[in-house]
Amino acid sequence: MKNHWIDIHNHIIPSVDDGSQDWEMSGQMLHMAYNEGIRTIIATPHYHIRYSNPSQKTLQQSVRRLNEMAHRIDKTFNVYLGNELYYSDSATTALEFGGVNTMADSNFVLVEFSPDKDYTYIKNALYSLQMGGYRPIVAHVERYTSLQEFDRVLHLVNMGIYLQVNAAGVIGEGGFRANRLVKKLLKNHLVHFIATDAHNISKRPPKMKKCVQYLERKFGEEYASQLIYANALAIIKSPR
Repeated sequence: MKNHWIDIHNHIIPSVDDGSQDWEMSGQMLHMAYNEGIRTIIATPHYHIRYSNPSQKTLQQSVRRLNEMAHRIDKTFNVYLGNELYYSDSATTALEFGGVNTMADSNFVLVEFSPDKDYTYIKNALYSLQMGGYRPIVAHVERYTSLQEFDRVLHLVNMGIYLQVNAAGVIGEGGFRANRLVKKLLKNHLVHFIATDAHNISKRPPKMKKCVQYLERKFGEEYASQLIYANALAIIKSPR
């Protein structure tokens, strides 16, 4: 498969969350991502209603600078803006009034929960986002204790919810329980996106190549392409 993969979950913007700590690290992450075959990144800094979140001006300026850096590597290498929204009762309000960025200015929203949130809470939260006109993507779905039951995940997909899993979870680096769920979801074609969830260049790097090789070998190039390119491209091309 052509190396033109899209990473929809990446904490590459420096000094705004627990991801990249400075511009030097962000530059290293860009180079690493490029060498791994990634050609498009949606930067998704954490947004938590209880914490101090960076201003839109800061995020937009940072993405412009990241694009300048990316274009020095390759003119076709691009960075878009999003957020990883930690769900709260005011999530829809924050989205409506510009506090939270949708994914690449689409109506897709990357949303996360506390790993121990119960299933009813997660299901109702996602439904609330849908009723607000958004298309929720559950970040790193393999992490949630209440979603380890296959039937619950299937129900969310049938609701129209999208699922993202981390590349590390696909190749067994996210722990046994997470890897077991990811493989079952992949086998049943219930995963929509695979992303790096990169935070740095060491413990949580923007690595994709090993995951892609596994997907192609186990599930074929067409399915692999859907998970790391085609579905993500649909986000970028989707109107708000």
